[in-house]
Amino acid sequence: KLVVKDHPNQSIRSPEFYNRLMKIPNVLIADSKINSRELIKGAEAVFCISGTSILETLLLKKKLLVYGNNITIKNFFPQFKCDFHNLKKQIDENQLPDENDVIKMLAYLKNISIDLDSNILVSSGDTESISKKLYELFKRVDERNE
Repeated sequence: KLVVKDHPNQSIRSPEFYNRLMKIPNVLIADSKINSRELIKGAEAVFCISGTSILETLLLKKKLLVYGNNITIKNFFPQFKCDFHNLKKQIDENQLPDENDVIKMLAYLKNISIDLDSNILVSSGDTESISKKLYELFKRVDERNE
């Protein structure tokens, strides 16, 4: 089964879009308000464009394929980048994220940050504030790697 979930900030799509999706066998549409972490926990693999679901997938040790130009993928996990031309190959060859690589990424982020600590990653607090802090952190990662 393929569960499709819009980003909570996604603009509302036309009813026809969802009608077309529902006609595809084994496709389920999840409410955008559902906690992504719970969906990821139950998933065999996660396909995304961008967003915090990439970090959650890595931390939950799930298979991951990313279509967008996400800085986490660009800087730490380029092997998970895919597009429609290599989708079948990427699915067949996809491996779980290496735990040591995830730890190295987190250590690197911690090293260059003065405002990222474990409370941010496990907090259920203000997600907008967390997102802004992670965005600023990844911006610094990009600047350092240029």
